[in-house]
Amino acid sequence: LAECRVFHFGSVSMTDEPCRTATLRAAQRAHEYGALISFDPNYRPALWNNLEEAVRLMLRGVSCADVLKVSLEEMTLLTGETCAESGAQKLLNQGPVLVLVTDGEKGAYFATKSCTGAAHAYDVSVVDTTGAGDAFLGAMLYRLQGVRREELSALPKEQLLDMLRYANAAGGCTAKKRGAIPAMPTQTEIESCMRETLCRKIIMGHALGNKTGTAWKTGGKSDVTRDVYTEKTLAELLAAQFPRWALRNRLCLPITRSGGR
Repeated sequence: LAECRVFHFGSVSMTDEPCRTATLRAAQRAHEYGALISFDPNYRPALWNNLEEAVRLMLRGVSCADVLKVSLEEMTLLTGETCAESGAQKLLNQGPVLVLVTDGEKGAYFATKSCTGAAHAYDVSVVDTTGAGDAFLGAMLYRLQGVRREELSALPKEQLLDMLRYANAAGGCTAKKRGAIPAMPTQTEIESCMRETLCRKIIMGHALGNKTGTAWKTGGKSDVTRDVYTEKTLAELLAAQFPRWALRNRLCLPITRSGGR
């Protein structure tokens, strides 16, 4: 634990003693050593004596975390909220610095005390969703390597959005294969998924004669974020992913930096 940079735990090991006390003590010790603490409730009803006990102990895990990942259903269970925006704010008040809310094919939402945002899910052919949430969080923690807990809330929105897109791609890649561990993607597969999806969006947007963004609905509001690329970068991406299309359409694609709510 003294050499640990990121300590992750879930509620499965908190369902009974003595592993419950051991899990919480380990999280506390890792925190004392300066590790980033990550918690995913990963709620499994069959493993708990009753719902009340499960919620009480999962909230204890929430209070230990710097990074909290919950599904939309788990967020509702812990807060009573059905809107990602309001639910994430309630969870932030419990102690975490960064809250991640996943909602399957709709994408994911993040919140810190200084900013919020959302990113679309990647359009993949789903075979088996087992392990997709684990891949999502694992990818997010990979991108957070070297970030100390006191730096989390100061991370700029665009950097967090970039991490969120990467994590979404990891989850999407995992859902394309059967099994959990065997389906875990490589970094190359994640980056390829992101490039292919971007290029397809560009081609579709060009065909429709417009620019496209993806909106995450949060209580009647939309958080719209458009990808950022120069014409040179777009040409390189298109040529690499869709060479025949790129050769057939020698066109400038005037997509500029933009973003916001």
